[in-house]
Amino acid sequence: MKAVIMSFDDGPDQDKRLIEIFAKYGIKGTFHLNSGKFAGKSKAALDAMKEYYKGHEVSVHTVSHPHLEFLPEAKVIQEVADDKAKLESVFGYTIPGMSYPFGTYNQLVLDILPSLGIKYSRTVVMNTSFKLPKNLLAWDPTCHTGAADYWIKKFVSTNRNEMILMFIWGHAWEFDNGDKEKNWAAIENTCATLAKETDIWFATALEVAEYIEATQAVAEKNTGDVMTNTGKLTLWAKTKKGIVQLKPGKTIPNSSF
Repeated sequence: MKAVIMSFDDGPDQDKRLIEIFAKYGIKGTFHLNSGKFAGKSKAALDAMKEYYKGHEVSVHTVSHPHLEFLPEAKVIQEVADDKAKLESVFGYTIPGMSYPFGTYNQLVLDILPSLGIKYSRTVVMNTSFKLPKNLLAWDPTCHTGAADYWIKKFVSTNRNEMILMFIWGHAWEFDNGDKEKNWAAIENTCATLAKETDIWFATALEVAEYIEATQAVAEKNTGDVMTNTGKLTLWAKTKKGIVQLKPGKTIPNSSF
């Protein structure tokens, strides 16, 4: 099974055009927003923003986009918690995801985030293994949008006995820099190339994070002759007979593997 995450920071102005491209190709986006940019926006403007992000994931990116690793504990908490609270008030749902401003953090930040309700946070460190992350709070993406076409070719030709992930990140505002027409055409071409593949799950970062947690929970409880999915998500397993669905509450014998 293959999954693709499209993750974009800062927002919100150019995100709308990107979302229109995603809609054309059936792609979900994960958008990490600085709520400090909402200052001065009318309720009507915020309601409109809520509408065009519908169907995608909105995620924390701090209020003012600071280098978190240089801040004292109280300021880190304020930047993350206030951004989370503002986004939740605007969009009307719990927001457990995040990306680090500038992609940077330290151990203090890692220690603080779980207490603030953050489940995962994306870095900007390139990791082209296509493997799922071992630490959701230090989640390295595959590549920036500028290198996506090269790595997509590698990704679509890769087959393993496990889920593999292509995690693309960037900023929608970058497409307005320089040759706008060329830049926007390039990201649309990236989406079109991915959409041609029939075995890709276009997911939000949160959906993949929850899938990882669900598979870990099944593995931890798999001590007998059968594997049982006690969670709420449908999982996929590679067996001797091929890839099978493991729906919530269902079991398959361990001899199948």
